[in-house]
Amino acid sequence: MVARAGSKFKAAVLGSMKSSAMQTLAPISFAAAVVCALSAAFRGVNPIAALAVAVVLLALGVFFARRSGWRPRIELFSLVLSVFSVFISYQVMEIAVRVLVPETRMQPIHYLPHPEAVKMHSPGFMKRSRVQSSEGIWKPFDVRLNSKGVRGPEVPPKAPGEFRVVLIGDSYTFGWGVNEADTIGAQLEAMLSARADGRSVRVINGGVGGTGPWQAEIYLREIYFGFEPDAVILQTFAANDIQDTLMRDGVYLPAYAEPWAELENLLRQSDRWPVRVNRWLQWRSGVYRLIEDRLVGQHFVVRAANQLRLTEPVVLLPPKRSESHSWSIEIDRSVPLPEVEQGFEAFGKSIDAIAKACAERGVDFAVYQIPWPIDPAVFELLASEAPELEYELDKGSRRVEALFEAGDYEWIPILDDLRKYPQPSSLQFRYDGHMTERGYGFIAARLAEHILPKLHK
Repeated sequence: MVARAGSKFKAAVLGSMKSSAMQTLAPISFAAAVVCALSAAFRGVNPIAALAVAVVLLALGVFFARRSGWRPRIELFSLVLSVFSVFISYQVMEIAVRVLVPETRMQPIHYLPHPEAVKMHSPGFMKRSRVQSSEGIWKPFDVRLNSKGVRGPEVPPKAPGEFRVVLIGDSYTFGWGVNEADTIGAQLEAMLSARADGRSVRVINGGVGGTGPWQAEIYLREIYFGFEPDAVILQTFAANDIQDTLMRDGVYLPAYAEPWAELENLLRQSDRWPVRVNRWLQWRSGVYRLIEDRLVGQHFVVRAANQLRLTEPVVLLPPKRSESHSWSIEIDRSVPLPEVEQGFEAFGKSIDAIAKACAERGVDFAVYQIPWPIDPAVFELLASEAPELEYELDKGSRRVEALFEAGDYEWIPILDDLRKYPQPSSLQFRYDGHMTERGYGFIAARLAEHILPKLHK
Protein backbone atom coordinates (compact mmCIF):
# COMPACT_ATOMS: atom_id res chain seq x y z
CA MET A 1 0.00 0.00 0.00
CA VAL A 2 2.76 2.42 1.03
CA ALA A 3 4.88 1.36 -1.93
CA ARG A 4 1.98 1.98 -4.29
CA ALA A 5 1.37 5.47 -2.82
CA GLY A 6 5.06 6.31 -3.09
CA SER A 7 5.09 5.20 -6.68
CA LYS A 8 2.07 7.40 -7.50
CA PHE A 9 3.68 10.37 -5.75
CA LYS A 10 6.92 9.86 -7.66
CA ALA A 11 5.02 9.64 -10.93
CA ALA A 12 3.08 12.81 -10.10
CA VAL A 13 6.28 14.70 -9.27
CA LEU A 14 8.00 13.52 -12.43
CA GLY A 15 4.91 14.35 -14.49
CA SER A 16 4.77 17.83 -12.99
CA MET A 17 8.47 18.41 -13.69
CA LYS A 18 8.02 17.13 -17.23
CA SER A 19 5.03 19.38 -17.79
CA SER A 20 6.88 22.38 -16.35
CA ALA A 21 9.88 21.73 -18.57
CA MET A 22 7.66 21.47 -21.64
CA GLN A 23 5.89 24.71 -20.72
CA THR A 24 9.30 26.37 -20.64
CA LEU A 25 10.46 24.80 -23.89
CA ALA A 26 7.31 25.67 -25.83
CA PRO A 27 7.77 29.50 -25.95
CA ILE A 28 11.52 29.07 -26.42
CA SER A 29 10.92 26.88 -29.46
CA PHE A 30 8.41 29.34 -30.93
CA ALA A 31 10.78 32.26 -30.39
CA ALA A 32 13.69 30.37 -31.97
CA ALA A 33 11.48 29.49 -34.94
CA VAL A 34 10.67 33.16 -35.49
CA VAL A 35 14.37 34.12 -35.31
CA CYS A 36 15.31 31.42 -37.82
CA ALA A 37 12.52 32.45 -40.18
CA LEU A 38 13.60 36.09 -40.05
CA SER A 39 17.25 35.18 -40.60
CA ALA A 40 16.32 33.83 -44.02
CA ALA A 41 15.89 37.43 -45.15
CA PHE A 42 19.57 38.21 -44.60
CA ARG A 43 22.37 37.81 -47.11
CA GLY A 44 24.94 35.21 -46.12
CA VAL A 45 22.29 32.91 -44.62
CA ASN A 46 21.05 29.87 -46.56
CA PRO A 47 17.29 30.60 -46.77
CA ILE A 48 16.25 26.96 -47.35
CA ALA A 49 18.21 25.75 -44.33
CA ALA A 50 16.94 28.60 -42.16
CA LEU A 51 13.29 27.93 -43.07
CA ALA A 52 13.75 24.17 -42.57
CA VAL A 53 15.11 24.72 -39.07
CA ALA A 54 12.26 27.16 -38.38
CA VAL A 55 9.68 24.51 -39.36
CA VAL A 56 11.32 21.93 -37.09
CA LEU A 57 11.39 24.37 -34.16
CA LEU A 58 7.77 25.32 -34.80
CA ALA A 59 6.74 21.64 -34.75
CA LEU A 60 8.61 21.12 -31.50
CA GLY A 61 6.89 24.15 -30.02
CA VAL A 62 3.46 22.78 -30.96
CA PHE A 63 4.39 19.37 -29.51
CA PHE A 64 5.57 20.85 -26.19
CA ALA A 65 2.52 23.11 -25.97
CA ARG A 66 0.04 20.25 -26.51
CA ARG A 67 1.72 17.86 -24.10
CA SER A 68 2.00 20.48 -21.34
CA GLY A 69 -1.25 22.32 -21.95
CA TRP A 70 0.68 25.59 -22.37
CA ARG A 71 -1.30 28.52 -23.73
CA PRO A 72 0.16 31.98 -24.38
CA ARG A 73 -1.36 34.66 -22.16
CA ILE A 74 -0.96 38.37 -22.58
CA GLU A 75 -2.03 40.55 -19.71
CA LEU A 76 -2.75 44.05 -20.98
CA PHE A 77 -1.74 45.80 -17.78
CA SER A 78 1.60 43.97 -17.62
CA LEU A 79 2.26 44.76 -21.27
CA VAL A 80 1.53 48.47 -20.84
CA LEU A 81 3.64 48.59 -17.68
CA SER A 82 6.54 46.89 -19.46
CA VAL A 83 6.40 49.28 -22.42
CA PHE A 84 6.20 52.29 -20.09
CA SER A 85 9.17 51.01 -18.05
CA VAL A 86 11.26 50.57 -21.19
CA PHE A 87 10.34 54.09 -22.36
CA ILE A 88 11.26 55.69 -19.02
CA SER A 89 14.52 53.75 -18.85
CA TYR A 90 15.44 54.89 -22.35
CA GLN A 91 14.72 58.54 -21.52
CA VAL A 92 16.93 58.32 -18.42
CA MET A 93 19.74 56.82 -20.50
CA GLU A 94 19.27 59.49 -23.18
CA ILE A 95 19.56 62.33 -20.65
CA ALA A 96 22.60 60.70 -19.04
CA VAL A 97 24.37 60.25 -22.39
CA ARG A 98 23.72 63.82 -23.52
CA VAL A 99 24.94 65.27 -20.22
CA LEU A 100 27.86 62.98 -19.47
CA VAL A 101 29.15 61.82 -22.86
CA PRO A 102 29.91 64.74 -25.22
CA GLU A 103 30.67 64.09 -28.88
CA THR A 104 34.34 63.63 -29.73
CA ARG A 105 34.24 64.26 -33.46
CA MET A 106 32.17 65.74 -36.24
CA GLN A 107 29.04 63.61 -36.51
CA PRO A 108 27.00 63.07 -39.67
CA ILE A 109 24.24 65.11 -38.01
CA HIS A 110 26.28 68.26 -38.67
CA TYR A 111 25.38 67.90 -42.34
CA LEU A 112 22.45 67.87 -44.74
CA PRO A 113 22.54 66.59 -48.33
CA HIS A 114 23.14 69.24 -50.99
CA PRO A 115 22.26 68.68 -54.67
CA GLU A 116 25.55 70.12 -55.97
CA ALA A 117 28.03 70.20 -53.09
CA VAL A 118 26.94 66.80 -51.67
CA LYS A 119 26.84 68.18 -48.13
CA MET A 120 26.11 71.39 -46.29
CA HIS A 121 25.87 72.44 -42.67
CA SER A 122 22.65 71.82 -40.78
CA PRO A 123 21.23 75.31 -40.05
CA GLY A 124 20.59 75.98 -36.37
CA PHE A 125 22.69 73.04 -35.20
CA MET A 126 24.12 73.30 -31.68
CA LYS A 127 26.32 70.81 -29.87
CA ARG A 128 28.92 70.58 -27.14
CA SER A 129 31.83 68.46 -28.27
CA ARG A 130 35.38 67.84 -27.11
CA VAL A 131 38.86 67.35 -28.49
CA GLN A 132 41.89 65.51 -27.14
CA SER A 133 44.77 67.89 -26.50
CA SER A 134 48.41 67.07 -27.14
CA GLU A 135 48.71 66.28 -23.43
CA GLY A 136 45.95 63.70 -23.71
CA ILE A 137 43.38 65.83 -21.87
CA TRP A 138 39.86 66.07 -23.26
CA LYS A 139 38.83 69.70 -23.75
CA PRO A 140 35.17 70.67 -24.30
CA PHE A 141 34.10 73.24 -26.87
CA ASP A 142 30.75 74.44 -28.20
CA VAL A 143 29.48 74.42 -31.78
CA ARG A 144 26.70 76.79 -32.90
CA LEU A 145 25.43 77.22 -36.45
CA ASN A 146 23.10 80.04 -37.41
CA SER A 147 20.13 79.87 -39.79
CA LYS A 148 22.49 79.97 -42.80
CA GLY A 149 24.63 77.11 -41.49
CA VAL A 150 27.45 79.52 -40.60
CA ARG A 151 29.30 79.09 -37.33
CA GLY A 152 28.47 82.02 -35.07
CA PRO A 153 25.56 84.40 -34.49
CA GLU A 154 23.07 85.53 -37.09
CA VAL A 155 24.59 87.90 -39.66
CA PRO A 156 22.66 91.22 -39.77
CA PRO A 157 22.30 93.39 -42.89
CA LYS A 158 25.52 95.18 -43.78
CA ALA A 159 25.81 98.57 -42.09
CA PRO A 160 26.99 101.70 -43.96
CA GLY A 161 30.79 101.86 -43.96
CA GLU A 162 31.16 98.34 -42.57
CA PHE A 163 34.07 96.25 -43.86
CA ARG A 164 33.19 92.59 -44.30
CA VAL A 165 35.41 89.57 -44.79
CA VAL A 166 34.13 86.08 -45.57
CA LEU A 167 36.46 83.19 -44.78
CA ILE A 168 35.82 80.00 -46.73
CA GLY A 169 37.52 76.65 -46.26
CA ASP A 170 37.20 73.43 -44.30
CA SER A 171 37.28 72.47 -40.61
CA TYR A 172 40.35 74.64 -39.99
CA THR A 173 38.40 77.72 -41.00
CA PHE A 174 35.41 76.36 -39.09
CA GLY A 175 37.61 76.09 -36.01
CA TRP A 176 37.06 72.49 -35.01
CA GLY A 177 38.50 71.89 -31.56
CA VAL A 178 38.07 75.40 -30.11
CA ASN A 179 35.27 77.66 -28.95
CA GLU A 180 33.81 80.28 -31.26
CA ALA A 181 35.90 83.12 -29.83
CA ASP A 182 39.15 81.25 -30.61
CA THR A 183 38.48 80.49 -34.30
CA ILE A 184 40.50 82.16 -37.05
CA GLY A 185 37.53 84.35 -37.94
CA ALA A 186 36.82 85.58 -34.42
CA GLN A 187 40.47 86.31 -33.67
CA LEU A 188 40.90 88.02 -37.05
CA GLU A 189 37.86 90.23 -36.40
CA ALA A 190 39.29 91.30 -33.04
CA MET A 191 42.69 92.08 -34.58
CA LEU A 192 41.19 94.12 -37.41
CA SER A 193 38.73 95.98 -35.17
CA ALA A 194 41.56 97.02 -32.86
CA ARG A 195 43.31 98.74 -35.80
CA ALA A 196 40.31 99.88 -37.87
CA ASP A 197 40.31 103.52 -36.63
CA GLY A 198 36.68 103.26 -35.61
CA ARG A 199 35.43 101.52 -38.76
CA SER A 200 33.05 98.62 -38.20
CA VAL A 201 34.54 95.23 -39.14
CA ARG A 202 32.80 91.86 -39.39
CA VAL A 203 34.44 88.55 -40.27
CA ILE A 204 32.09 85.72 -41.25
CA ASN A 205 33.14 82.11 -40.70
CA GLY A 206 32.18 80.15 -43.82
CA GLY A 207 34.20 77.03 -43.02
CA VAL A 208 32.55 73.65 -43.68
CA GLY A 209 34.47 70.61 -42.46
CA GLY A 210 35.53 68.00 -44.99
CA THR A 211 34.96 70.18 -48.06
CA GLY A 212 37.25 71.47 -50.80
CA PRO A 213 37.41 74.56 -53.04
CA TRP A 214 34.92 73.11 -55.55
CA GLN A 215 32.30 73.04 -52.79
CA ALA A 216 33.35 76.43 -51.37
CA GLU A 217 32.61 77.98 -54.77
CA ILE A 218 29.03 76.65 -54.56
CA TYR A 219 28.50 77.96 -51.00
CA LEU A 220 29.92 81.30 -52.09
CA ARG A 221 27.38 81.67 -54.90
CA GLU A 222 24.42 80.42 -52.87
CA ILE A 223 25.09 81.96 -49.43
CA TYR A 224 28.22 84.00 -48.83
CA PHE A 225 27.94 86.58 -51.61
CA GLY A 226 24.60 87.42 -50.03
CA PHE A 227 26.53 88.80 -47.04
CA GLU A 228 28.00 91.50 -49.32
CA PRO A 229 31.68 90.85 -48.52
CA ASP A 230 34.43 93.29 -49.35
CA ALA A 231 36.98 90.49 -49.27
CA VAL A 232 36.91 86.70 -49.54
CA ILE A 233 39.78 84.55 -48.29
CA LEU A 234 39.95 80.88 -49.21
CA GLN A 235 41.79 78.46 -46.95
CA THR A 236 43.01 75.26 -48.57
CA PHE A 237 44.24 72.03 -47.03
CA ALA A 238 45.65 70.07 -49.94
CA ALA A 239 45.88 66.73 -48.11
CA ASN A 240 42.09 66.75 -47.87
CA ASP A 241 41.18 68.95 -50.85
CA ILE A 242 42.87 66.77 -53.46
CA GLN A 243 41.13 63.67 -52.14
CA ASP A 244 37.78 65.42 -51.87
CA THR A 245 38.06 66.66 -55.45
CA LEU A 246 38.92 63.18 -56.70
CA MET A 247 36.07 61.55 -54.76
CA ARG A 248 33.67 63.94 -56.47
CA ASP A 249 34.72 62.27 -59.74
CA GLY A 250 34.64 58.74 -58.30
CA VAL A 251 38.44 58.47 -58.07
CA TYR A 252 40.17 57.24 -54.91
CA LEU A 253 43.83 57.26 -53.94
CA PRO A 254 45.39 54.03 -52.61
CA ALA A 255 44.88 55.39 -49.09
CA TYR A 256 41.85 57.61 -48.54
CA ALA A 257 39.70 58.86 -45.66
CA GLU A 258 37.08 56.12 -45.38
CA PRO A 259 34.79 57.93 -42.86
CA TRP A 260 34.45 60.93 -45.19
CA ALA A 261 33.92 58.66 -48.20
CA GLU A 262 31.15 56.83 -46.33
CA LEU A 263 29.47 60.07 -45.28
CA GLU A 264 29.47 61.53 -48.79
CA ASN A 265 28.16 58.30 -50.30
CA LEU A 266 25.33 58.23 -47.75
CA LEU A 267 24.41 61.83 -48.46
CA ARG A 268 24.29 61.04 -52.18
CA GLN A 269 21.81 58.24 -51.36
CA SER A 270 19.78 60.19 -48.81
CA ASP A 271 16.48 59.09 -50.40
CA ARG A 272 17.05 55.41 -49.45
CA TRP A 273 15.05 54.21 -46.43
CA PRO A 274 18.00 52.71 -44.48
CA VAL A 275 19.82 56.04 -44.80
CA ARG A 276 16.74 57.94 -43.63
CA VAL A 277 16.20 55.68 -40.61
CA ASN A 278 19.89 55.81 -39.72
CA ARG A 279 19.93 59.60 -40.00
CA TRP A 280 16.73 59.94 -37.93
CA LEU A 281 18.34 57.92 -35.13
CA GLN A 282 21.61 59.85 -35.36
CA TRP A 283 19.74 63.14 -35.16
CA ARG A 284 17.50 62.24 -32.24
CA SER A 285 19.24 59.62 -30.16
CA GLY A 286 22.42 60.18 -28.20
CA VAL A 287 22.16 56.56 -27.05
CA TYR A 288 22.24 55.37 -30.66
CA ARG A 289 25.24 57.58 -31.44
CA LEU A 290 27.05 56.26 -28.36
CA ILE A 291 26.34 52.66 -29.37
CA GLU A 292 27.69 53.43 -32.84
CA ASP A 293 30.83 55.07 -31.48
CA ARG A 294 31.67 52.49 -28.82
CA LEU A 295 30.21 49.18 -30.02
CA VAL A 296 28.96 48.69 -33.57
CA GLY A 297 30.56 51.43 -35.69
CA GLN A 298 29.08 54.24 -37.74
CA HIS A 299 25.87 53.82 -39.78
CA PHE A 300 24.85 50.57 -38.10
CA VAL A 301 21.28 50.58 -39.44
CA VAL A 302 22.58 50.97 -43.00
CA ARG A 303 25.08 48.14 -42.57
CA ALA A 304 22.39 45.88 -41.08
CA ALA A 305 19.92 46.72 -43.87
CA ASN A 306 22.61 45.88 -46.42
CA GLN A 307 22.37 42.28 -45.23
CA LEU A 308 18.68 42.03 -46.20
CA ARG A 309 17.90 40.13 -49.38
CA LEU A 310 14.88 42.27 -50.25
CA THR A 311 16.74 45.60 -50.50
CA GLU A 312 19.42 46.87 -52.85
CA PRO A 313 22.56 47.49 -50.73
CA VAL A 314 23.47 51.09 -49.95
CA VAL A 315 26.95 51.78 -51.34
CA LEU A 316 29.19 52.89 -48.47
CA LEU A 317 32.68 52.49 -49.92
CA PRO A 318 34.22 51.67 -53.29
CA PRO A 319 35.14 48.02 -53.91
CA LYS A 320 38.80 48.75 -53.15
CA ARG A 321 39.23 49.59 -49.46
CA SER A 322 41.81 52.09 -48.30
CA GLU A 323 45.36 50.89 -47.72
CA SER A 324 46.44 50.89 -44.09
CA HIS A 325 48.98 53.73 -44.18
CA SER A 326 48.00 57.36 -43.60
CA TRP A 327 45.93 58.97 -46.34
CA SER A 328 46.92 62.47 -45.20
CA ILE A 329 50.42 62.35 -46.75
CA GLU A 330 49.58 60.68 -50.06
CA ILE A 331 50.30 63.98 -51.84
CA ASP A 332 53.81 63.96 -50.32
CA ARG A 333 55.02 60.78 -52.03
CA SER A 334 58.42 61.26 -53.62
CA VAL A 335 57.05 59.82 -56.86
CA PRO A 336 53.64 61.48 -57.37
CA LEU A 337 50.66 59.26 -58.07
CA PRO A 338 48.86 59.85 -61.41
CA GLU A 339 45.62 60.42 -59.47
CA VAL A 340 47.31 63.19 -57.47
CA GLU A 341 48.24 64.97 -60.70
CA GLN A 342 44.62 64.73 -61.81
CA GLY A 343 43.49 66.06 -58.45
CA PHE A 344 45.83 69.06 -58.53
CA GLU A 345 44.56 70.04 -61.97
CA ALA A 346 40.93 70.03 -60.82
CA PHE A 347 41.92 71.72 -57.52
CA GLY A 348 43.52 74.60 -59.44
CA LYS A 349 40.46 75.04 -61.67
CA SER A 350 38.21 75.33 -58.60
CA ILE A 351 40.36 78.11 -57.14
CA ASP A 352 40.34 79.90 -60.50
CA ALA A 353 36.53 79.70 -60.53
CA ILE A 354 36.31 81.33 -57.07
CA ALA A 355 38.76 84.06 -58.08
CA LYS A 356 36.73 84.76 -61.22
CA ALA A 357 33.42 84.90 -59.31
CA CYS A 358 34.90 87.40 -56.86
CA ALA A 359 36.41 89.55 -59.63
CA GLU A 360 33.05 89.74 -61.41
CA ARG A 361 31.52 91.21 -58.25
CA GLY A 362 34.40 93.54 -57.39
CA VAL A 363 35.30 91.54 -54.29
CA ASP A 364 38.94 91.20 -53.22
CA PHE A 365 40.10 87.59 -53.20
CA ALA A 366 43.11 85.84 -51.70
CA VAL A 367 44.02 82.25 -50.92
CA TYR A 368 46.35 80.54 -48.46
CA GLN A 369 47.06 77.00 -47.39
CA ILE A 370 47.43 75.17 -44.11
CA PRO A 371 50.13 72.53 -44.56
CA TRP A 372 49.94 69.07 -43.08
CA PRO A 373 51.34 68.21 -40.70
CA ILE A 374 52.38 71.43 -39.00
CA ASP A 375 54.78 69.57 -36.70
CA PRO A 376 57.54 67.76 -38.71
CA ALA A 377 57.71 65.14 -35.95
CA VAL A 378 54.16 64.08 -36.78
CA PHE A 379 55.15 63.74 -40.45
CA GLU A 380 57.96 61.35 -39.54
CA LEU A 381 55.52 59.30 -37.46
CA LEU A 382 53.02 59.05 -40.31
CA ALA A 383 55.71 58.20 -42.88
CA SER A 384 56.94 55.37 -40.66
CA GLU A 385 53.57 53.61 -41.13
CA ALA A 386 54.69 52.67 -44.67
CA PRO A 387 58.48 52.21 -44.64
CA GLU A 388 58.32 50.70 -48.14
CA LEU A 389 57.14 54.07 -49.51
CA GLU A 390 59.15 57.28 -49.84
CA TYR A 391 57.77 60.64 -48.73
CA GLU A 392 59.10 64.19 -48.72
CA LEU A 393 58.02 66.75 -46.11
CA ASP A 394 56.08 69.62 -47.74
CA LYS A 395 56.26 68.14 -51.24
CA GLY A 396 52.52 68.59 -51.70
CA SER A 397 52.53 71.99 -49.97
CA ARG A 398 55.28 73.30 -52.27
CA ARG A 399 53.25 72.09 -55.22
CA VAL A 400 50.31 74.13 -53.87
CA GLU A 401 52.48 77.25 -53.57
CA ALA A 402 53.63 76.83 -57.19
CA LEU A 403 50.00 76.56 -58.24
CA PHE A 404 49.15 79.75 -56.29
CA GLU A 405 52.09 81.55 -57.86
CA ALA A 406 50.86 80.70 -61.33
CA GLY A 407 47.31 81.85 -60.57
CA ASP A 408 45.79 85.23 -61.40
CA TYR A 409 45.00 86.13 -57.78
CA GLU A 410 46.69 87.10 -54.52
CA TRP A 411 48.00 84.46 -52.17
CA ILE A 412 49.24 84.67 -48.59
CA PRO A 413 52.47 82.74 -47.87
CA ILE A 414 52.29 80.97 -44.51
CA LEU A 415 54.25 77.73 -44.90
CA ASP A 416 57.75 79.16 -44.30
CA ASP A 417 56.58 81.13 -41.25
CA LEU A 418 55.08 77.96 -39.78
CA ARG A 419 58.29 76.04 -40.39
CA LYS A 420 60.26 78.74 -38.52
CA TYR A 421 57.97 78.65 -35.49
CA PRO A 422 60.02 77.52 -32.48
CA GLN A 423 57.33 75.25 -30.97
CA PRO A 424 55.25 73.82 -33.83
CA SER A 425 53.69 71.20 -31.55
CA SER A 426 51.92 74.02 -29.64
CA LEU A 427 50.03 75.04 -32.79
CA GLN A 428 48.29 71.72 -33.40
CA PHE A 429 46.45 69.04 -31.42
CA ARG A 430 48.71 66.02 -31.82
CA TYR A 431 45.94 63.40 -31.62
CA ASP A 432 43.30 65.28 -33.59
CA GLY A 433 45.26 67.19 -36.23
CA HIS A 434 43.35 70.45 -35.94
CA MET A 435 44.89 73.64 -34.61
CA THR A 436 45.00 74.91 -31.06
CA GLU A 437 43.85 78.38 -30.05
CA ARG A 438 47.45 79.53 -30.54
CA GLY A 439 47.62 77.96 -33.98
CA TYR A 440 44.43 79.64 -35.14
CA GLY A 441 45.72 82.92 -33.70
CA PHE A 442 48.95 82.50 -35.67
CA ILE A 443 46.95 82.17 -38.90
CA ALA A 444 44.67 85.09 -37.99
CA ALA A 445 47.68 87.37 -37.48
CA ARG A 446 49.01 86.55 -40.97
CA LEU A 447 45.61 87.21 -42.53
CA ALA A 448 45.34 90.52 -40.66
CA GLU A 449 48.63 91.68 -42.20
CA HIS A 450 47.15 91.01 -45.63
CA ILE A 451 43.77 92.69 -45.00
CA LEU A 452 44.76 95.83 -43.09
CA PRO A 453 45.96 97.77 -46.18
CA LYS A 454 42.63 97.05 -47.86
CA LEU A 455 40.73 98.13 -44.76
CA HIS A 456 42.44 101.54 -44.76
CA LYS A 457 41.97 102.26 -48.48
